[in-house]
Amino acid sequence: MTSSGIRRPRDLAGHSYGTYGSELEEALIKQLISCAGGDPGEFTSVNVGEDDFRIGPTRNRYDYVWIFDAWDGIRLHDIDGLPTRSIHFLDHADCIPDWYTPLIEASEKMIERRPAVLRKFLAATSRGYQEAMKDPSAAVDALMKASPELDRDLVTRSADYLSTRYSEDPAAWGHQERAVWTRFTTFLRKAGLIKGDFDVSAAYTNDFLPKAASS
Repeated sequence: MTSSGIRRPRDLAGHSYGTYGSELEEALIKQLISCAGGDPGEFTSVNVGEDDFRIGPTRNRYDYVWIFDAWDGIRLHDIDGLPTRSIHFLDHADCIPDWYTPLIEASEKMIERRPAVLRKFLAATSRGYQEAMKDPSAAVDALMKASPELDRDLVTRSADYLSTRYSEDPAAWGHQERAVWTRFTTFLRKAGLIKGDFDVSAAYTNDFLPKAASS
């Protein structure tokens, strides 16, 4: 909420954060505070639990919370009309690492025994994302048909927002780079969230993507 006075990362120090209980949250926010010249030792948090996180800021339970811009951010600011302000992680890539999320995971057994199925699945998934980027209104119709209980206004705003953000290059949707994984795992190690060696090359693969994406 704008009433908290938070305008930049260093302002997060001394204000309460609505946490979902992830150690990664705390590590990233402390790093943001530190980079901006604030004191990460002043980080405090309140567990959101199962509550609707929109309630917390309006009832002064906590001052800021990590949300998904393409859904919650639109709902809070554009639909609910709450006076909110956002700090975007990507605006501070010099301080904290970028990372891939969400991910599609497959077991080693699946990769070894049914690679053709994986290729077909990712080809269909890639095509779906490309269609959503090209024609977000069709994506809205498809989602509303499957889940008619959703708010069409919110779904429409979200689809329009995401259509230019799923991928800078639609043909390269899903492609992952080693440098992104390396920087993120380096951060995790420094934050004490992983220990020992981590084989980055074994964490991901582009081999099952359509040719245009994996090349």
